[in-house]
Amino acid sequence: MLTNRTILQRRIEDIFSIQNTNPKPGRIWLFTTFLATACAAMSLSFSQISTAKAETAEEKSDSKQTVRAMAKTWQIDFGHLWINSSSPDGKYVAGHNLDDGKFVIVNIDTGEQVLATQLDFIWSPDYVWSPDGKRIAFNYRDSISFLSIDTGKIEEFYSGRKLWVDDWSPDGRFLLCKEDGQELSDNRNTIVLVSTHTKKLKEFRTDKFGDSEGLYPRFSPDSTIFVYSTKDKGQSILHFQSVDGSKHVQYEDFKGVIEKPLWSPDGLYVIFKGSCGKSVDIWGLKVKNGEPIGIPFVVKPTTEHMHIISWSKNGKLLYSLEGVYDGIYVLPVDMNTGQATNEPRMVVRGGSPLHLWSPDGKQIAHREYVSGEPGFLFYSVENGRLLHEFPLSKMTYYGVGGGWLSDRNALLYGGKDTDGNAGFFAFDILTGEPTFLVSDPKAQSQMFTLSCARDNKTVACIHDGHVVVGNIDDWKPVQISKVKDGEKPSFGMPKISPDGKWVAYNKYASGLLITSIDGSETRELINFERDGVRAGQYYDWSPNGQFIVFTTVKKLWLVATKGGEPFEISLPVEISRIFEPKWSPDGKYISFKAGGLSKDPQHWVMENFLPKE
Repeated sequence: MLTNRTILQRRIEDIFSIQNTNPKPGRIWLFTTFLATACAAMSLSFSQISTAKAETAEEKSDSKQTVRAMAKTWQIDFGHLWINSSSPDGKYVAGHNLDDGKFVIVNIDTGEQVLATQLDFIWSPDYVWSPDGKRIAFNYRDSISFLSIDTGKIEEFYSGRKLWVDDWSPDGRFLLCKEDGQELSDNRNTIVLVSTHTKKLKEFRTDKFGDSEGLYPRFSPDSTIFVYSTKDKGQSILHFQSVDGSKHVQYEDFKGVIEKPLWSPDGLYVIFKGSCGKSVDIWGLKVKNGEPIGIPFVVKPTTEHMHIISWSKNGKLLYSLEGVYDGIYVLPVDMNTGQATNEPRMVVRGGSPLHLWSPDGKQIAHREYVSGEPGFLFYSVENGRLLHEFPLSKMTYYGVGGGWLSDRNALLYGGKDTDGNAGFFAFDILTGEPTFLVSDPKAQSQMFTLSCARDNKTVACIHDGHVVVGNIDDWKPVQISKVKDGEKPSFGMPKISPDGKWVAYNKYASGLLITSIDGSETRELINFERDGVRAGQYYDWSPNGQFIVFTTVKKLWLVATKGGEPFEISLPVEISRIFEPKWSPDGKYISFKAGGLSKDPQHWVMENFLPKE
């Protein structure tokens, strides 16, 4: 029975909670302001604010007279949409519907969906708008393609080298792309300009090794410079590179980690997400004649869960906030039915979705940064306590899929070390020391998909788009996937069954398959069109081999390995985004990365927050 005090408390919470306001899609519904200065900007809290406030402040900049700036921040409710980018004029946004996974384009002012279509990729790429707002470039089926906003039709633009598109020059002449270092002989990342008229390539080699994640190259508003970030021996470097190749300036004075640099629409500033110690803030840096000047200043403090989406010509910065319940959870389940028996419990707070169970089911190894370097952190499943950690300091590239070798007490991953060895490595659980096991340069670029059987010997990975299996003691990989004549192989994420007799894998354009380890038999468990369910890249076998668990944006599903329709796991709580399901060795839990419990994605707009010239 509720007491009067409890009723009053809930009523007060209803009045002040931003989760209970339910505005119409596209309608601006919360407005705050914060005080901006040349050194830092103090923001108002986004939660539990019922009234709008505005303030002005004088600020001094070098020898100039005082300048007034009024910053404004408001939230936009897009319902169950996860927004990826906005059009150059700031009128439209592109993203995914979290209910059905469709790609959508929405009018910000009216909330109207001007386009909704199903694209057959299994992850969310970057959507790069053309300067005129009529097309979107994105990675699609191992190529760069254009999507017409008016017709919804997709046209392949470039295929050949595996390039990841990041930006479209404001003058329309170039696509700004990156190429992973593991694709190249010296393992150095390359930034590539692709002419939108001739498709000719212009390369800029970087000093970043391994995968290209973290470069974040972006064009200046006048299309003459692009900025990107790298890191050398723990020191972040911000690069200003002229498009014609005549000038390259490095900024190394920021004492912290630099991520996601972005130009202001007027080209006078570059902002970035900066981590100094335990503080994560949005910083600004003034730019003149293609070079940084002065010292960086805080634009918005305490932004650990903030993801910058885009900055449109009208000065509006669009960003999202991760759910405060972001982390890796374990969900108690009945292995025989696959249904949840209790609520999920957090084991790891925040971080990446990449994790592995220990063979005894007592630990989770989490791929995350350790002392500024990629590494592993080991957590107790029982109480979430951090047990130990180690960095991968001797590796220049490392995959995201692997296995736990019980006979060696080591983690098995693919990658490339500082000595140039490319293939499979075993990382000692206690020290992180790598042991080079198998040389396989051919698998290097795609071995993030590797899976290891319980015998600690049999490995499945990807060669040239096909699934191959082999023994790490005598590596002679055998292809088990098949395609029709003239069909391009496009398979991914192989997972070996607990009994070692089958391999599950995705055929990106059509469905989820399992093939016997000798390649003699193949079953189609899920057909995207037939079943109406698009199994994502995240899935795992149940320990008894009866089910495969997989995800579709915000839901957990099961499909029987002997056939039958997929069915949903009924969760006791609503989950906004869900990734990387893993079944515990004893079958009692399914772990997964959740992007926020009982919260829809929060999208915000901020403008007028930089110093005035």
